[in-house]
Amino acid sequence: MVRSYVVTTAFISFRLFNDYGPTSHILPAYDRSVTIIWACWTIPLLATEVILQLLRMRKLPRRCDEEII
Repeated sequence: MVRSYVVTTAFISFRLFNDYGPTSHILPAYDRSVTIIWACWTIPLLATEVILQLLRMRKLPRRCDEEII
């Protein structure tokens, strides 16, 4: 669910970066759009995945050394 939400917000970020961000004046416009589209969903998704995996690793119980008989 979290990953879906992050990918859905890519549309909002794209509009902000393409129209109002510091990248709005980079030419050619087609190359700028393609780069921003990829960046708007890959970077947040990568960051979210790292955070989710770190939280998951924290919740796993640590095993105590078991005696070998």
